[in-house]
Amino acid sequence: MQVTNYTTLIDALAQYLNRRDLTSQIPAFVVQAEAKLNRELATARVREMMTLVDGTTTTEFIPLPADFITPYTLELRQTSREPIEFITEERAREIRSSGNSDGRTRWFTIFGSNIELIQPPTGGNSLPYRLRYFQRIPALATADVNWLITKSPDLYVVSSALEASLYLKNDERIPTWNAFRSQIIEAMRLESEQSLKPQGALFATRRTFG
Repeated sequence: MQVTNYTTLIDALAQYLNRRDLTSQIPAFVVQAEAKLNRELATARVREMMTLVDGTTTTEFIPLPADFITPYTLELRQTSREPIEFITEERAREIRSSGNSDGRTRWFTIFGSNIELIQPPTGGNSLPYRLRYFQRIPALATADVNWLITKSPDLYVVSSALEASLYLKNDERIPTWNAFRSQIIEAMRLESEQSLKPQGALFATRRTFG
């Protein structure tokens, strides 16, 4: 059957599993599958997970968006729009303790549920920024349709079926579902990698015969 939304996904999984006693468990398999896909697809840097938000801050802390997974770029837009560099919290501590600053903000880190600007501009003025980041997949149980089920319904099916196999301790099926998932995720990763590469100028080439 064609899988196009949450309802058809649940129906497809019920047919695959052919276990009436698991009907109430199927939504939980989808939720568990989404949790793992969020981590794996963000690591694979799948471009459909990318979004951006514009805002302003008057302090060194910028609250993370509710659907944030991992940063892509952060630009401070008061003068230059060049991205500043993401660094670890350990490196941030070293920079803070050095006490050296030329008034430029070059770095940021993640602290709890906030972005922290390292050596932020002073003066209390409103500082505009643009954050590009990888966002969580919209939960299908709430959204009914999202970009992933439109782009790759097969990934939703095999990922949820894998969770069902783990629940049932069906060791024979687990390697099969894992292999299918890995193939689909790798194909999506390669597609995104290619689409995010800078594209050079296109030139016409003369075709010769003989």
